[in-house]
Amino acid sequence: MAEHPQQSMLRKIAQKTGIMEHPGFMSFQDVQMPKEIVDFFGGPEEARKSPAFTATVHAMHAAVVVHKAGDPVFELSPDIVQALRDTEVPDVPSEDLRLPFQGINVDFPAGTLGGRVNSVSRFMILHAPGDRFRVVYHQDNYTTYFNLRPKEGKTIYECVDDAVANQWSSMEDRETLRAFQEQNKNIPEKYWETDMFRLALNTVLYITSPDADLVQDKTREHALHAKLQGLKGSRKRDVLLDKLARAKQTKRYIVGAKFRLSQEYQADLTDTGRKWVLDHRVRVMGHFKMQPCGVGLTERKRIWIAPYMKGMTFAEMVEKGYVVR
Repeated sequence: MAEHPQQSMLRKIAQKTGIMEHPGFMSFQDVQMPKEIVDFFGGPEEARKSPAFTATVHAMHAAVVVHKAGDPVFELSPDIVQALRDTEVPDVPSEDLRLPFQGINVDFPAGTLGGRVNSVSRFMILHAPGDRFRVVYHQDNYTTYFNLRPKEGKTIYECVDDAVANQWSSMEDRETLRAFQEQNKNIPEKYWETDMFRLALNTVLYITSPDADLVQDKTREHALHAKLQGLKGSRKRDVLLDKLARAKQTKRYIVGAKFRLSQEYQADLTDTGRKWVLDHRVRVMGHFKMQPCGVGLTERKRIWIAPYMKGMTFAEMVEKGYVVR
């Protein structure tokens, strides 16, 4: 999936203005926005009051960190994206929120989240050393983000509570804040209960679990190798070699390539059917559990239990003489 135009634009601005030259992985506080963007929001004073400017800073920071990490992409298969969306976020130690790279792109089919974020098909997720855990995404012309600070001894839910309590504290102009909240009444206060939040956090917990269905996608590399076969010194060969070098630098992973949800779980049930299913068959949300392992089962590892249907199958009910009313 292609990156969102705003992600491309912010990365180009960062390269043009020298932000990309900042050593290491900059924290959010290190981001110095280019004058052209500050002026677009009416100058330093007006920009500081603007929620839209704050969102732009978050997006710029995310674009830079993800690019410096090598633009790794984790593409979710259609079945597993639905399963992770329908998995309850576990209240585990916040230190469990770690990434395989300092920043990653997470791609999934548009329409997964539904509602006002129906067009979203990519998250940028980052956790640079010493900085907050951040999720940033673009929807049409808008940028949305959430972040929390993992703290030793605190669970994910406790860190979310801290983040919610402090989410407006940095906005000094209360009149601007009230106007922003009035314009965005449809943004849920309990964002940790949304499909978006569950999908982002559960994806991170899943891809860093020991039994994750995760394979590196080398399709593009193999295709370029095939085109190079038999080619000798030529301009075309040089171009293909350059493309191959860039393809090797970009890490792309398929998440859930072998995973399949049952057809029954995916079924679009009618009201009558749904009532019957809840009486006899129940959809169980996905969840994480700590599985005993190791010598004498004294150790624990986090495993994911995919969503499933619980209860007797229709065939079992017929065999036992149940009457469906």
